[in-house]
Amino acid sequence: MSAEALPVSFVDTNIFVYALAADDAKRSPVAQALLRELMMGQARHTSTQVLQELFVTLTRKINTPLTPDQALRYLDQIAAWPVITLDYSSVQERSSSPRPPACHCGMRWWWSPPRGPGPRASTAPTPGTSRARRA
Repeated sequence: MSAEALPVSFVDTNIFVYALAADDAKRSPVAQALLRELMMGQARHTSTQVLQELFVTLTRKINTPLTPDQALRYLDQIAAWPVITLDYSSVQERSSSPRPPACHCGMRWWWSPPRGPGPRASTAPTPGTSRARRA
């Protein structure tokens, strides 16, 4: 697939971590190649949540943590991409729809078709009910 033909892709924290930390012999080269391809095709988006998670991971959780200044320089480069900013009202708006609309970048939210009854059906309790699995 050529870079021009790539669909818009949301890049999550773990892809950035594997690409930058380069300490996983299998995942790091794959993450680096994926980021290169997405950047060439201008087909990448991320979010403010990913930027925050990435800062914490890069400065505290990787084998050789970056200084806050180093991490911010890396985040500055990513923040030049289209960055999706989410607040609670946008979560409410998109969650109340039976099929949440695409965000401004054309990607759909976490929506997936509802599953029928059965062992994989949601058993999440409604507010004020027991967490016990319903029969």
